[in-house]
Amino acid sequence: MASGSTGIGAPRHPVPSMRSAFEESVTESDEGRRSGTAFSSHGRRRPRHHWLRKLIAQIAFGLYLLHDGLARSDAAVVRILQGHINDMDHFLSTTTSDIEHATDDISARLQHLRIPLGEGGGVVDCFDRMLESREFRRETMDRNEKVDFVVQKTTASLQSALRDVREGLGAVDDLAKYLLDLKEGWRKLNLVRVYAAMTHNCELWFRCCVGLQMKGARLGEKLNELQMVVNEIERRTAQASRKYKVGNLRTNSGG
Repeated sequence: MASGSTGIGAPRHPVPSMRSAFEESVTESDEGRRSGTAFSSHGRRRPRHHWLRKLIAQIAFGLYLLHDGLARSDAAVVRILQGHINDMDHFLSTTTSDIEHATDDISARLQHLRIPLGEGGGVVDCFDRMLESREFRRETMDRNEKVDFVVQKTTASLQSALRDVREGLGAVDDLAKYLLDLKEGWRKLNLVRVYAAMTHNCELWFRCCVGLQMKGARLGEKLNELQMVVNEIERRTAQASRKYKVGNLRTNSGG
């Protein structure tokens, strides 16, 4: 919430742990307005604070303005707060959808690839016989490479998402503590409602971040399992390749 948005010069942020992130967000906003492009500073310097830290710092600052009566327009601040709330909701919704979709995809691949590795049974015997074919071994290795690429890409995306969630959870926790400090002293009934809604949002965000960490952990387990299955198929395929290559060499030398 840059100073120009509130109609006053930006005071010092009331939460020490958010102060640096808030100042960086104000600097980025000012530079963006001067150049006419949002986030223009990203091209010139590496941000020191995660964007979720800056977003939550902006929310806390807006609540501070409303609580202490420092803004020229409460309605303008509330509108800006709603935009920040929408950004946080969108992040959590998108991240949840991405992790759930990835979990479904990895689970389906895992179920499919486990079939030829079951203990005993005709399917396993059939797979071993099919590995006698050099063409089938080549196709198996090609498929494994594609699956391995999916595993590596999904793992990288998951790690990035969980870093975001961890930053978001820490920022939301700081916001929850600050909200306790703002419980009393509201000047208007409509602002009390804003505070109540923000408290509710904060609780939902916290639970969602914790839930995302749990979903991410489950996806990580699925990825590890899939990687182990891929490694086992590669081992069997390589073993069959050595076996039948040696067998062909003996046949040719004996002939």
